[in-house]
Amino acid sequence: MALIIYSFGSTNTVFDEKGTGITVKALSGAKPKNIGKYTGKDKVIQRSVLAVKNSKKYFDDLFDKVTTEKPDYIAFWCNRGHHRSVACAELFKRNYFPTAKVIHLSLSK
Repeated sequence: MALIIYSFGSTNTVFDEKGTGITVKALSGAKPKNIGKYTGKDKVIQRSVLAVKNSKKYFDDLFDKVTTEKPDYIAFWCNRGHHRSVACAELFKRNYFPTAKVIHLSLSK
């Protein structure tokens, strides 16, 4: 079964997924101007997450953990689930697990 990658906001979504998984706090990046018009699917937000010191190590370590533990899912969380967690989920899929399914639980809230 393919890995499922979730993003969600801790202030507006109850995450209660069944199965084995890894839940991690999303990286914090610099907030671009007019952040409200962007989501983590936008390159400007993804670039701010990747600009965080040690972001490559964060993702590499997570990749190692996922390949070792073989969980059903990984879940990235942040406050609202619109920017950082979404960016982390999209980046993790694109760079490490391209066949994974991504589900953004809070993006439309």
